[in-house]
Amino acid sequence: MVKARKASSQDIDSVADFLCHHFNGRLKRNDWCLLFNTEWNDDDRFPGFLLENSSGIVGFVGTLLSRRLIKSRYHRFCNIHSWVVEPEYRNQSIELAAPILKLKDYNFTNFTTVSQNVQFMMKIFGFKVLESASQVLFPFPDYRFRGFNLQIDVVFERDEIAKHLNEHESKIFADHLNENCTHILVRSMSETCYIIAKETILKNIRFAYVYLISNPEFFLKTVDVLRGVIVQKMNTIGLIVENRFVHGEKMRFSVKRKVARYYKPATVAREDIDNLYSELVLLPRIS
Repeated sequence: MVKARKASSQDIDSVADFLCHHFNGRLKRNDWCLLFNTEWNDDDRFPGFLLENSSGIVGFVGTLLSRRLIKSRYHRFCNIHSWVVEPEYRNQSIELAAPILKLKDYNFTNFTTVSQNVQFMMKIFGFKVLESASQVLFPFPDYRFRGFNLQIDVVFERDEIAKHLNEHESKIFADHLNENCTHILVRSMSETCYIIAKETILKNIRFAYVYLISNPEFFLKTVDVLRGVIVQKMNTIGLIVENRFVHGEKMRFSVKRKVARYYKPATVAREDIDNLYSELVLLPRIS
């Protein structure tokens, strides 16, 4: 007999083993365990739902719950990730997701769907496309000279960054301080832009993937310099920025790359949703 139930902290080891096996060891067991150790200030948090029979787990869908300060109000988010069901039980996949989607007043996101079946299920459940494209930026050889007239500072020291953040940014900073992210502050005499990026690997090549841009207009004005500074600091080949972070503006010396991000909003708009508070932040080398 197969049944679905809410997962608990006692299921961490068995779920991590299940995910490690399903994804062919692409991530280590300890990597998957990182999904169960967040403290993003949601009192109702739980790690997800699992499907099991007498032999063990045959399906799982993960949840990362958080409370986010957006436009002076707190909003609840549920990031759905790692939706995996063994082939012979896929007719029961809906049993895993349905209880999660009944959560009241939550904004749902799904960032790492690769299966066509799961993408189809997202649409059945009323999810919309959050993002479909990103831009891969490569540094200009003369990026240092391009910054002479801009009079900007690019700061990577966390103590210094913390001094210049507003209330909303400070909460993000504190919540992601212990994650494997690079925090960046770009500042001029009159403007600042807070950026969070993380290393990812695509086709065995290292890139810096941007998950947050607090001031898109200022970012666009300085991007020809920033791409070089960030790539050098993070020791990567290029910088990846999703289109919605820059209002769809085409940036020079870039290559288009497809992505698939989904969302089901309750209390926030599309432009309020970045890639933080998700498995993208917690798991190494994924994008």
